[in-house]
Amino acid sequence: MNTNTSLVSVIIPCFNAERFIDEAIESILSQTYKNIEIIIVDDHSTDNTCNLLNQLYKNRNNIKIIYLNANKGPAHARNIGVKSSNGEYVAFLDADDISIPQRIELQMNCILQKSADICVSPLKNFGMRKKHINYISTSHEGLKKISTVKCPFPQPSVLGKKYIFLNHPYNENIVAEDYELWSKILFLYKFCVVSSPLIMGRNHSNSISRIQEKRVASETHLIRKHCILSYSPSLEKNIDFQILENAYAGKIMTFDELVLVSSIFYTILNTGLISRFIIKEFNDQFYWICRKHPKLTLRIITSRYLFKKNFRWFGLIKEIKMLISFLIGK
Repeated sequence: MNTNTSLVSVIIPCFNAERFIDEAIESILSQTYKNIEIIIVDDHSTDNTCNLLNQLYKNRNNIKIIYLNANKGPAHARNIGVKSSNGEYVAFLDADDISIPQRIELQMNCILQKSADICVSPLKNFGMRKKHINYISTSHEGLKKISTVKCPFPQPSVLGKKYIFLNHPYNENIVAEDYELWSKILFLYKFCVVSSPLIMGRNHSNSISRIQEKRVASETHLIRKHCILSYSPSLEKNIDFQILENAYAGKIMTFDELVLVSSIFYTILNTGLISRFIIKEFNDQFYWICRKHPKLTLRIITSRYLFKKNFRWFGLIKEIKMLISFLIGK
């Protein structure tokens, strides 16, 4: 079938989204690519979301609204949406985010031109904090490499062939369901990337609890390990995964252990594809780990030379910018 005319089903899970859901839906209705259906899956909202959806969109031919009788989380809602869709392709959007008007058209063209299965893009944040773009690697190999240290692309930017998500549904029993799914399909299917941000991701006050934060940390460690071994099985004998887990959890006790973490990062970095962007992403992750260990700050500042090459000057520009902002603020 011609990709440029294929039906695309856009899945929008929502829960208590009365403040933003209409903006998300309207951003899809305004797409330059017209062969679209919208599947809204309400995850048993307790606010005015259901009434709003009924008032505004109940009688639209290209919109299907599914109301769940119990709250089961976004992974379940997305899986229901995929199963209920009619499109050859599915795209995802969170209820508080916005797609730019050309999003679907650009992603479908990219899939056609690259003979790919899935297309992703960066995301531009807006809302409570300063706007910034979460850039991602522009190559499939780069996405796989980045997945060894972090989630490689934003969930709301995904558009791909429906059969993939039928064969590989979101794991409904974990919190980091998106990263877990990417850790599988990144190594099974062909990805392409639109380099400009196609999604506006809303920043707002919702935050996860410390209990949930610990659960996410535990899950992402297992996912990260899977990505590392999928990227290069030979890395298993060169990496202390317990030290790596402690590093991301903020449980490193000594500076020597932090030096070992830099060696682990160095080993992964120098396996396979390497680029300026990948080096930056690895540096940012190492900087983030160091910030989770404030008791070691003085040693980190005075003993950078002990870190592995490529990780001696991590975060320096960030620290200078923070210092300037602090001084200006005073």
